[in-house]
Formats: sequence, C-alpha cells, structure tokens
Amino acid sequence: MSSEDPQLEVLLACFEGDKRAGKVHHPLTKQLKADGAKILDEVVFAVTAKGKVRAYDPRRTVAGTLTPALTWGVFGLLASGGSWWSLVFWGVIGGLCGGLYAYYSEHLFKKDEIARLGKQLAPNSSGVLAYLADIDATDLTSTIASFQPATASVATVGADLSATVMSAATSPAEVPSTAGSVSTNREVLLTMLLVRYAGADIAKRVDAEASTTSRTDRPALETELLFHTDPDGRRHVASPTAGVLATGKGSAVSWGTFGIVFGTIAGIGSSGGLFGALEQGVATAIVWALFGLVAGALFGLWSGRAISARRLAAVSSLMPPDTSMVLAWAEGALSQERVASWSRSGSQQLTMQFQAVPHGAVIHV
Repeated sequence: MSSEDPQLEVLLACFEGDKRAGKVHHPLTKQLKADGAKILDEVVFAVTAKGKVRAYDPRRTVAGTLTPALTWGVFGLLASGGSWWSLVFWGVIGGLCGGLYAYYSEHLFKKDEIARLGKQLAPNSSGVLAYLADIDATDLTSTIASFQPATASVATVGADLSATVMSAATSPAEVPSTAGSVSTNREVLLTMLLVRYAGADIAKRVDAEASTTSRTDRPALETELLFHTDPDGRRHVASPTAGVLATGKGSAVSWGTFGIVFGTIAGIGSSGGLFGALEQGVATAIVWALFGLVAGALFGLWSGRAISARRLAAVSSLMPPDTSMVLAWAEGALSQERVASWSRSGSQQLTMQFQAVPHGAVIHV
C-alpha cells in the first residue's frame, strides 16, 4: 500500500483492570490529537471481575446527552407557553435520559457482541477500539505503548483495502496480512467486514438484499454503516439501525403514543365528552409525533452515527468518486462463503478479526 495516500488506522488496546481503559482514555485522546491524529470513531469497554461487560462511546455519550437536553427543553418551553423553568426542567430530564441511553446503547458493539466479549476476555480487564486517520502507524504504536497496555495492535488499511498489522505491546513489528484467507479460529471474538463497490448505489442495494434474504446460518452479519460517494466526489454516510431515519421513526411512534394517551386523559376532564377527549388525544398525538420525529432524527444524526461525512475527508482515498461501501460486524468468525456472498462485480473486501489472546485481544486481517 502507498503511504502517501490517506490511510485508516484501527487501534485495539487491552489493559489489565476494568477501570484502566477509562482512566487512560482522556490522556490518550489528548496525546493522539497532539500528534495530529483525527479520531473518527471509538469505543471503551470493560469486563468486570464477574465477567459483565460495559461499553460506551465518549463522543456519542456527549452528543446523546446534549441533543435530548436541547430538544426536550425546547418542547417544554413551547408546551408551557414560554416558561423558562419548564425549559430547564425538561432539558435536564432529557439530558439525563438521553445520556444514559447513549452510554448503554450507542456504541460499536451490539448486545450479542458484548456478551461474547464478556465470555472470552479475561475478567477484570478493559480496552479501547478506535478508528483514526492522519497519523503514522509507527507513531501510533509508540504512543499507545507508552500507556503500557497488556496487548495492543494497529491495523493500517490502504486505499486498495489491503492491510498490515503492527504490535504495540512489544517492539513494533509489521505482520503482513494473508491475502484471500479467512480464519475460522474458535477464539475469534468479532469480525468486521468492509466491502467497497463500484457504483454509488450498490452498497445500499446489497444491504437491502441481505436484509430481506432469509438466512439460517450463523453468525449474523449486521450492517453498522453505509457509505457512498457521488460521481462529483461528495461523500455520504448513514446508519441503517441508529441513523436519522431509524431513530426518527422510532421516536415519532413513542412520542405519538404518549401524546394520544396524555391528550385523551386531559380531554376527559374537559366538557367535550368521550368523543371530545379522543379528538384532543389524536390532535395531541399528531403534534407530539411530529416533534418526536424531529427530536429522534437529530439524535440519530448527532449520536447514533459517530462518523460524519465531513470526518471521512481524512480517509478520502478509501472512498473514490462513484463508489460505495458497507461496514458490517459479526459475532465470531465468518466463513469464506458468507464473505463471498457480499461480493459483486468489481468489489473489494477486507475482513478484520478480533482474536482473543491470554491477556486481551489482537487484530488479525
């Protein structure tokens, strides 16, 4: 791969102690930014002494706190007829609820994947997984090694989706990837599949075909992000499960349901009778559902999807004009046949595995 092109660095660092990764995250982030690195996405995870796993994304947690605080506060202000106390009260409630939801739900790992991490990783351990750009792999391994991880590895992904891995826990030594092989090691915790297609609309089409095809084979392959670049070079990114559309629709339904219940109960106390109460409930539901749609869409835009199109400029070589990509995760290892089922004419693939080792986990490509 050419070092002159913008490259994607994937960092996986594991530490002894379930609180260690959380403690080093802030100074590590500060040092990486001082080195000129751009952090595209990240997750901090910890395995307690009892094998329970906690995982959170610092950036999404902040966005997940501020977004509901803003939207709920505005809703409280409008619903109360301009009361600033209502703005503060509902803003605080929204921030607390949104922050807790983002902390426990908005991160790279899904529920099944978290459970697998807890079963395979050593108790009382923790780690950081991050996507970075604008930093050399050697500098990155040197920086992470200074924080004394139990195990650490950095995968460098080039413009042609080839990859090499360097170890940061010992003296850095580049390990070449094995082309055309997919390991079926039983100690594989998770598998990340990145597929690039020729055509800006192909990734979305392939993902739709995969979601509508009935599959009984395991592990399940879940799409996290869809990317596409227009012929004119404009980049786009969307999350099928936690993006603008998904969270907007879910929020509209929940707010609309709450609105019809609240409006009907409030209408019963008026002199309009049962039909008047139902009419008020429906009207309230419509207004609240519209607000929920906006609030949910903003939450999905700012919290549900951590990597923005603007940030992708740092790894522009991975997304040339008139192409599209799928980023998907699976629990455990994927078979050659399963990987091949996502290929199309002219497509390129990268399979990245996270394998358990005695003191944590390492990347294998």
